[in-house]
Amino acid sequence: DEGISDTNICAIQKTYEEETLTIVFNISAESQTVDLTKSSLGVAAEDTDLQIAGELIDGTEVVTLEDNTLTMPAYSIVILKQKPVAKHSSGRFVKESIDFVLP
Repeated sequence: DEGISDTNICAIQKTYEEETLTIVFNISAESQTVDLTKSSLGVAAEDTDLQIAGELIDGTEVVTLEDNTLTMPAYSIVILKQKPVAKHSSGRFVKESIDFVLP
């Protein structure tokens, strides 16, 4: 993704059907903060569910994803998963769906 790739961060994005996977590499010796609003991942944050699907870290620092900001330790790899959120008939977005029948 050209919006977030630079000399320290490299991002590759692939979409299949309704899901988008993005692999983000921190190739720096320093921790990096990535503003995902600069990429296509942050564009539709309200109607998509963006979450960390996997990570590879070297050390004790952790990866965090808060408010479209990804913080990555040095030499880490993060896999982000993005998929559309189901829309309720009221027009509100639903993050999770639970199947049940009301009497």
